[in-house]
Amino acid sequence: MDREHIEHEHAEDEDFDAEDARDAGRGARGGTAIGRYLVIALALALTGALGGMLAYGRKASTISAALEELRREQRMTQLQAPAGIQTLRVRPVRMRPERATIAPGWSVPPQLLELHIDAAEGTYTQFQITIDKLDAGRVLQLRRVARDSNRELRLALNSSAFGPGEYLVEIQGYTWRGQVEPYGWVRLDLR
Repeated sequence: MDREHIEHEHAEDEDFDAEDARDAGRGARGGTAIGRYLVIALALALTGALGGMLAYGRKASTISAALEELRREQRMTQLQAPAGIQTLRVRPVRMRPERATIAPGWSVPPQLLELHIDAAEGTYTQFQITIDKLDAGRVLQLRRVARDSNRELRLALNSSAFGPGEYLVEIQGYTWRGQVEPYGWVRLDLR
C-alpha cells in the first residue's frame, strides 16, 4: 500500500474518540428503550380501548334486545277491535286461587271476552269487581255492578286491552249499608 493511503487511514483513526463512541451508543440504546416503552404503552392503550368498545357493543346489544321486546309488547297491548266474541261462564271460588280458574289463552285476532260470573249465592244484588294483572298491578275496578235476572254478573272485555298474562278478578258484594264484603275470586290466564 502506498504510504499516503495509510497516513489517511491513520488520520481518520485519530479523529475517533472512544468516549464519544460510548456516549453515542448509550444515546441510541436509551432512545430504543424509550421507543419500546412508548410502543408498549400504545399497545396497552389500544387493548383497553378495544376492550371498552367490546363492552359497549355488548351493552348496546342488550339494550337493543330490551327495546325490541318492549316494542313487541306494545304492539301486543295496543287496543284493537275484537274480531269475535268468546263467552266464558265461570263460578267464583271463595279463596284466592293459586292457579287459573279459567284459561281462555291469548287470542289472535283479539276477542270480546264475555264473562258470565255466577252470582246466585248470597243476598247481594250489587257488586264491586276489581281486576289486577298479577305481575303489574290494578287494571280495572267497577263499582255498583248489578246482577241480571239470571243472577249473573256480565262483563264484556276486549282481550287486546289487557295483553297476555294472568289476571286476578276479585268480586265483592255490597251490603245494605253500602260496605263491601268478599264474595269470590276468578283467575284468568290470557297467555
